[in-house]
Amino acid sequence: MVLIDEVEVTEQQATLDGRIGTAIGLESPDTASRQDIIVDTTTGLLLGEQTTALKGYNDIPASTVNSWTAITTEVVDALPST
Repeated sequence: MVLIDEVEVTEQQATLDGRIGTAIGLESPDTASRQDIIVDTTTGLLLGEQTTALKGYNDIPASTVNSWTAITTEVVDALPST
């Protein structure tokens, strides 16, 4: 359940970089785009973020993901050398 005004679960099964999570998003004030964070609801890990066009403009149709960032984590035995 999301308890922040104007923030909503936008996709129950968002795929980012081959991993599936839940997208939680907030529309821009002009409602032209939406910023989502994508979370693995099993582990709680942040998988990444994406920006989606909600209105078409120029050659970009509505519902197009304009940008995204995938985050990966791993457990290591030691810190990397600098």
